[in-house]
Amino acid sequence: MDIPIIETNGINKSYYGNRVLKNINFDLRKGEVLGLVGENGAGKSTLIKILSGVVKADSGSISIEGIHKETYDMKVAGESGISVVFQELSLANNLTVADNIFIGNFPQNKLGSIDKKKVHKQTTALLKQFNVDIQSNELVGDLTIGKRQIVEILKAVSKKPKVLILDEPTSSLEKNEIDILFTFIQSLRESGYSIIYITHFLEEVFTIVDRVFVLRDGNSVGVFDPDELNEKKLIELMINQSADQYMTYETRIKRDLQNFISIENLSKHGSFSDFNLHIKKGEIVGLAGVVGCGKDAVCKALAGVMSTNSGTIRINEKAVSVRNPVEALQNGIILLPENRKTEGLFLDQDVKNNIYASAIKKVSVNGWIKEKKVRALSEEFRRKMHIKLHSLGQEVRYLSGGNQQKILLAKCIAADPRLLIALDPTRGIDVKAKKDIHTIFSDLAQKGYSILMISSELEELLNVCDRVISMVDGKITAEFDREDFKLQDVLLSIHKA
Repeated sequence: MDIPIIETNGINKSYYGNRVLKNINFDLRKGEVLGLVGENGAGKSTLIKILSGVVKADSGSISIEGIHKETYDMKVAGESGISVVFQELSLANNLTVADNIFIGNFPQNKLGSIDKKKVHKQTTALLKQFNVDIQSNELVGDLTIGKRQIVEILKAVSKKPKVLILDEPTSSLEKNEIDILFTFIQSLRESGYSIIYITHFLEEVFTIVDRVFVLRDGNSVGVFDPDELNEKKLIELMINQSADQYMTYETRIKRDLQNFISIENLSKHGSFSDFNLHIKKGEIVGLAGVVGCGKDAVCKALAGVMSTNSGTIRINEKAVSVRNPVEALQNGIILLPENRKTEGLFLDQDVKNNIYASAIKKVSVNGWIKEKKVRALSEEFRRKMHIKLHSLGQEVRYLSGGNQQKILLAKCIAADPRLLIALDPTRGIDVKAKKDIHTIFSDLAQKGYSILMISSELEELLNVCDRVISMVDGKITAEFDREDFKLQDVLLSIHKA
């Protein structure tokens, strides 16, 4: 049997006395795609940081191609050919594809200057090698998100690694872009690259990986052949519970509902036009459509983040002005942004400071913030939302993605909105954290909150929402009530010419 590219033996890691990895053993073979799955907090990120040398294991060993490494850090990992492509892209949109791929590693001419001709020649060769339909002189800012993801991976490939670790590479891609990326990954595998593929989209496990390594609560559950599993069984391995409770719509008691918000002929040049929608109190409405259909723009306009050219917004039948987020909040509207790290959270602040940031009046007396009130508010949300943390004073950046998302949601709810606008609220989090957020949404709706949400997973909208509105080219094309939900029908409605 071939010697593994990477082999770990008894890897352990603790933070603040909490063991996050416990005696981890696994191997990565040459030319394979190994899936790495587990709910948020399972230890995936810590394991990847150890493999890339960013974090040192407390105990255990790592061998590269059969050679035990006495010391293991970023330098050793780099020299061993291990490269990580993180979820957040690190590209310069104003530079060409070639410049992005070789930035920091430009070939030079005899005079020591950047050899532009060689840069483009080597980039073209890379693109051709992997059958990528991108030109070396294209600006990255002009590419689709899917093609930018490929450029990010090629940036790592240009350094000639042996191992590529891909962290959630499809988290912001549409279906057609995912297909292109998978074709690219297949060509990488055929070229002999070994790939660790981290994903929360479990259907991808059965499409692209050769074996799947499951982590749960810092423990190794095992390495499995995808042909021996199905999605339900994989979820059960990840959470050690029945998968059925994570895949059902939560029926709510329906009251005599009246409209909370009515949107009449709302338009924004180049984004959407003559948009009409009403959302009842206690109703969850989903906006469905492909990237660029206008759904994001509508949500941002309702939250005061984007201006509009015409139209009327009525709250409880009264016309209101929503020119900015402050006016939106004054009218009971708040936006849960898509990117929690850059748009929603104060990563270097603790949990308490994040949660009360939008509810200062609640925790203040005569203009002075009271620590006792801050702690009580934060503890209430920690308990209600099942947020896992060591203490309320812990910096948010050190929490898992699912717990970060719950804190962002707590920050929004603490402001007492009547309409929560949620942009892809479960993007990049595991199945259990996703279910927790769905339950929170259902509880909010039961209490009379209105929710407008979009999701990169159409199935999620069908699982959570009471109604789904389809958009194409800035216009509504169809509306579906829950009893009429059929995936095929909704798919057709978002692809109408």
